[in-house]
Amino acid sequence: MAAYKTTCLAQIEKEYGAKTAPECGWSLAKNFPGGVSAEEKHTLEHCSVFDRCHTMRIRITGKDVLAKLSGVTGFEVVPELAVIRGEFSGDGFTLLSMAEDDVLLLAGDRSTVETLTKELADLEFTDLSEVLAQLDIAGAELESVLGDFDIQPEEIPDENSIVRRAVAEVNSIMVRNTALPVPCVTLIFTSEYAEGMWEEFVETFPVKPAGFAAWNALVKKAEQGSDTE
Repeated sequence: MAAYKTTCLAQIEKEYGAKTAPECGWSLAKNFPGGVSAEEKHTLEHCSVFDRCHTMRIRITGKDVLAKLSGVTGFEVVPELAVIRGEFSGDGFTLLSMAEDDVLLLAGDRSTVETLTKELADLEFTDLSEVLAQLDIAGAELESVLGDFDIQPEEIPDENSIVRRAVAEVNSIMVRNTALPVPCVTLIFTSEYAEGMWEEFVETFPVKPAGFAAWNALVKKAEQGSDTE
């Protein structure tokens, strides 16, 4: 049986007391000292940093890339939107329009990428998952935390925009994540800076590290909330 993969943050998370468990073919930080419920509560009331480096980051290029992806996945192409969210084969995905005929696909399920690659053989798919790291910063106090990184409220992306700027002196892509019931931004940057960036946030009050169990619980809470609206 193949060994579980680990993210580029596995070692530093271990130093902070992470308890690991299998998830999506990876050995990931399930929770940190204090437990899952405490992490969920802290995120709802304050702010947490989540290691999301295990998810897929795929660059897709080629003529009419958005139209072709739309034809397979069924999302509506709105030219003025830089961020498109959809679902394919039960897996949610996000498309970031980086330039003309150049998008970055964020997806949690490798099978989604494999299917799209087969269906759209005339497009070029480049796996950047190991080159780029991904952190999600989430919580009721997100705006205050980002302010400590000199990110002003007007610079925080809305649901339809991408912000490119330095965060902790690291060039980053910043996009809103709508999967949680609290404000959340996704940061994408070169993986060589992952440990430093993660620790910068952990050491910023009131941010604490949180694992995938709290993330999954918060996603479920958001889904239940939307079902009752």
